Order: sequence, then structure tokens, then C-alpha cells
Amino acid sequence: MPTLKTEILGSIIEINYQEAEKEKLERLISKLRKRISEFNHNIRQISDSKIIFLAALKAEDHLEEIENLLEKKDKEKKISNDQKNIINNLTKEIISLKDQISKLESHKSSYEEIDFKTLKNINTIEDHLDKILHKILATNKNGS
Repeated sequence: MPTLKTEILGSIIEINYQEAEKEKLERLISKLRKRISEFNHNIRQISDSKIIFLAALKAEDHLEEIENLLEKKDKEKKISNDQKNIINNLTKEIISLKDQISKLESHKSSYEEIDFKTLKNINTIEDHLDKILHKILATNKNGS
């Protein structure tokens, strides 16, 4: 297993790593150095362990912020999924209602056709009744 030697706060540290993790390890060390450098103005006033503690606190703060963001994102994703489900259900309901409207319009056309035929039959019956009534009246005039 290879070893990486690095200096942090004036101390040489040797870290064993797997070859596939070398770039990640170097990137993390670089980030740690950057975080420690934020406390350089206090470097003579406080001990190395306190600087590392402050850097670790800052890292923990950053992790907590990320966790909060992830939690918020998860909640938003759940809300989004819930809204998608509601939209899908409403879409299905709209399709069902449109199908019902189509059926009702079809029935309406059938009823209108029946109404038209019924009115035509009523008019025919009225015409026959008028003719019968005229014949009766004509017979009564002639026979009276």
C-alpha cells in the first residue's frame, strides 16, 4: 500500500492509501489546508490542535448545512412526487369525465332522434284527427 507524506501545520504526516484513492486523498488534503489557512491570522496565538479543532468545527458546520439541504431537497422531491400523483389522478379523472360526456352526447343524439320521430308521429296523428273531425263535421252538416 503506497504512503503519501504531507505537511500540515508544520508536521509531516504519512497516510497509507489505495492507489485508486490517491487523487481523492490529495483533493481532501488540499481542502483541509485551505480550511486551516482561514485561521492563519490566529496561528501564533492558538495551538495547532485548536486550529484543527476549529477547522473540524467548520467542516461539521458545512456538513450540517449540506445535510439540511439534502433533507429539504428530499422533502421537495416528495412534494413534487405527491403533486405528480395528484396530476396523474386528475388527468385520469378528466379522461373518464370526457368519456362520460361523449356517451351522454351520444345518448342525447339518440333521444333527439326519438323526439323528432315522436313529434312527427304526433303531427301525423293530429292530421288524421283533423281529417276525422272534418269528416264528422261534414257528416253532421249533411245529415242534420
